[in-house]
Amino acid sequence: MAFNVQVNAISPSMMETDFIAGEDERMIDAAKQQQPLKRLILVDAVAQSIVFQLNAGAFYTGENLFLDVQ
Repeated sequence: MAFNVQVNAISPSMMETDFIAGEDERMIDAAKQQQPLKRLILVDAVAQSIVFQLNAGAFYTGENLFLDVQ
């Protein structure tokens, strides 16, 4: 049985959260260096992307929004 279901997704890179606050600074700096703008994504940027998908989701389906930086 096949269903024609399309799902929109958001794929953030490493985010600046309390979860990583206690991590080794070298590990966090290494993660920043892998990003195009050399910083981690902020939680607010992910929240804004979710709001965007809720508002504009009717205009596209089956997409994955990659968030590399804010």
